[in-house]
Amino acid sequence: MKRLGWIICCVLGVCQLTAQVGVTGELTKTDIMIGDQVEFRLNIEKTSNAQIEKIDLSPLDSIEGIEVLNVRPMDTISRSPLLLTQQRITLTSFDSGYYYLPKISVTYIQSGIQSTVTTNEIPLTVNTLPVSTDTVRLEPIKDIIEEPVKFQDALPYLAGLAGLIAIIGLIWYYIKKRKQKPEEETPEVRLPAHEVALQKLHDLQKAELWQKGEIKAFQSELTFILREYLEHRFNMRALESTTDEIVADLKHSEIDADWHPKIETILETADLVKFAKAEPPIEIHARAIEETEVFVETTKKIELPPEEEAKPEEEDNV
Repeated sequence: MKRLGWIICCVLGVCQLTAQVGVTGELTKTDIMIGDQVEFRLNIEKTSNAQIEKIDLSPLDSIEGIEVLNVRPMDTISRSPLLLTQQRITLTSFDSGYYYLPKISVTYIQSGIQSTVTTNEIPLTVNTLPVSTDTVRLEPIKDIIEEPVKFQDALPYLAGLAGLIAIIGLIWYYIKKRKQKPEEETPEVRLPAHEVALQKLHDLQKAELWQKGEIKAFQSELTFILREYLEHRFNMRALESTTDEIVADLKHSEIDADWHPKIETILETADLVKFAKAEPPIEIHARAIEETEVFVETTKKIELPPEEEAKPEEEDNV
């Protein structure tokens, strides 16, 4: 009798141990329309000394025709007498048919022993939209129902008419504009080359650039004034030419040969300052601007006023 009682106690202990974790699965509804959503609830009931190690939801992804839309975190439903937790998974399907949700396994550890429990398989039916057989019946042909004419119906025609009038008006305005005598443009008054050069030389002297140590800016402006004067006064391509090209063109110009070496020296000095960072003596700058001013004054082109018509000589009185 004692041995029998001991065996019964052992069996009851094992049963109590295996019953520490329970898992069930349920659907909020087992019959849905195609495209509808349904919620699958995974319920886990366990004692405090049982520890959940893994919940395998991968079988839900393997069902062809069923899609998992959302997996919510585990929620605690109750704590007494056992701890009841629940996880909700939203499913949908776009293929009609009959499906079985597979078993979901839950692995836990209790008293150092790892065990696994699974849910039951749950059927799910996905239905298509019902098609009424009444739509197959042919209906008799009906006459066209004419609606009364409204102002909105005439708007497209009015808009087209307004556009046509606008186009005609533009054409008429264009033709009238072409027939009008164009206004005579006031000719641009262009100052003589020497006046422009002398004014710029005066402004350059007033700026006192080389006195302030801005040698490169001074030499650049001085040679620009000289090049501009050569181009506008003697029709030389001085603004776009190099120093060597200008020196070569001087030989074929009307400029007196005495000025050739002076112009060449002014241009070469500026090149050394701009490209070789040379620092010539201070008197070089004063002499360069002075010689440029003398050159402009010497070679300036004087515009003579139109000759007055000769007055007929008065006949002598006899």
